[in-house]
Amino acid sequence: QCPAAPLAFLLELGCPQPRASCLSRHQLLAAIRQMQQLLKGQETRFAEGLRVMKSRTCLNSDPPPRRALPASCPALQAPVDGRKFGTKYLVEHEVHFTCDPGFQLLGSSTRTCQANGSWTGQEPHCAGTISECSSSPCQNGGTCLEGLNQYKCLCPQQWTGATCQYQVGDPPPPGPILCEVYKREGGPRLCAHACVNLPGSYRCACPGGYVLLGDGKSCEGEEGLERHRLTAFSQLAQLLF
Repeated sequence: QCPAAPLAFLLELGCPQPRASCLSRHQLLAAIRQMQQLLKGQETRFAEGLRVMKSRTCLNSDPPPRRALPASCPALQAPVDGRKFGTKYLVEHEVHFTCDPGFQLLGSSTRTCQANGSWTGQEPHCAGTISECSSSPCQNGGTCLEGLNQYKCLCPQQWTGATCQYQVGDPPPPGPILCEVYKREGGPRLCAHACVNLPGSYRCACPGGYVLLGDGKSCEGEEGLERHRLTAFSQLAQLLF
């Protein structure tokens, strides 16, 4: 009877035919060694095949997805002494900025959200402008009201005039010198171009080719010329009566 072997094909190899003589122990060990070499070679080729398949899989696979660009920009704050208009920070959306009265905007008044997640322009700031009332132009207890490049005096009951310089009931200075009086008193110019005296009052005159607008202090070209803004008081004539 042939000795037991772990594999059926070894049994067949040891006893190819019934009643045939069995392989010797030496022959059987040699056959096992050959089989081990064969299996080792198959294992090596199998591992190499797996490595090649993995490399080809990596080459044929899709590239990693690109990093998505941000769809919005960081939130913006209103400047101190100013306001912000716009609450959406998505790409291509705009945010607008303004300053409170008496302050000037420094920086960008409009900023747009870009595709890279940043804003266009520069951060806005509101800087204080020169106060027209800083020189205390109102006399005799008058209250100065700030305006855009001008001021207005609220006079006590017994005083009148642009700077509360006249007592109620006293006649105003003669018309021909009214414009010159305000120049000497250091107040703002009544008319940026020309001041025309009237009895107890005045009016502003515009240069040739320009007409006086309804506010009494601005001139505009008759044929679409550049608009000129002349600094003056809007209701000074009413205060003089």
